[in-house]
Amino acid sequence: METWQTSEAGRHFQTLVDGVSRGDWQLIGDEGRPDAVLADPGELAELIGVAFRFRPKATFGEFGAELWLPELGVHVAGTSLEAARSELAVSLVRIAHEWDQQRAHDPAWRLNAGYLRRVQLAGGEEGVLAMLDRDAAAEGVPEASARTWQEADATKPRRWMGPHARIAQVREALSQGEDRE
Repeated sequence: METWQTSEAGRHFQTLVDGVSRGDWQLIGDEGRPDAVLADPGELAELIGVAFRFRPKATFGEFGAELWLPELGVHVAGTSLEAARSELAVSLVRIAHEWDQQRAHDPAWRLNAGYLRRVQLAGGEEGVLAMLDRDAAAEGVPEASARTWQEADATKPRRWMGPHARIAQVREALSQGEDRE
């Protein structure tokens, strides 16, 4: 890893980019103190993802699916799981864009910087959905709760089920023409 003086970095930008494409991070700064880092976005997203993994919760009810993302306090609903997932992706992209505009004015947003940077690095809505799927696969443990609208009154015990298992169960029931419980 090489540290470049700020004044030199601009003149040798293509050399810096070539180094990043080879997998070498490039540090830029003055007096031996880096102020900026050029790095591969995929590698950076993976590193941030280790510390800031999303754990969405899914609830299936009489009228569709609801998704809750506790890390950012985002709650969306849709007539189907896919509609709720799409709405969640749109919401996350919008929140990340708003955060980029407001971060200088609201220090509380800094607590969520890792999550919001991951959304930004994911790109658009398709990238966000792929990121959430990778997070669910990496967890490998039941995270999403699934309960029908009858169970919401707490008279019946909750069933805990991983998001992939519940999605598979719902899709199988729909393909066989059954009701979702």
